[in-house]
Amino acid sequence: MNRIMRGLVVMAVLAAAPTAFAADKMKPGKCTFSNVARVKAHAGEHIKFPAKGKEVKEACKKEWPDEFTKDEWACIDASIQDDKEYKNAGELLAAVGVK
Repeated sequence: MNRIMRGLVVMAVLAAAPTAFAADKMKPGKCTFSNVARVKAHAGEHIKFPAKGKEVKEACKKEWPDEFTKDEWACIDASIQDDKEYKNAGELLAAVGVK
């Protein structure tokens, strides 16, 4: 019985670990993207600066609606402030944690 309980505890910890690890990478201001080079290109080429955060999000969703995963979009939405004006791509990328 003791072995079964230990086995269940180990399985529960292992099952929760990837979720906790992924959530840690997607905190506001610390987004993790599958294609960072493309994110940098998008910010530099497709967005006209200065731009408010709300305008940036709308442009991204309009021009690249399927570019980001659900988790990436959630992190973008949490990281980019709608009413803040971003002066250039560097400021925008810093807001989502891209170096």
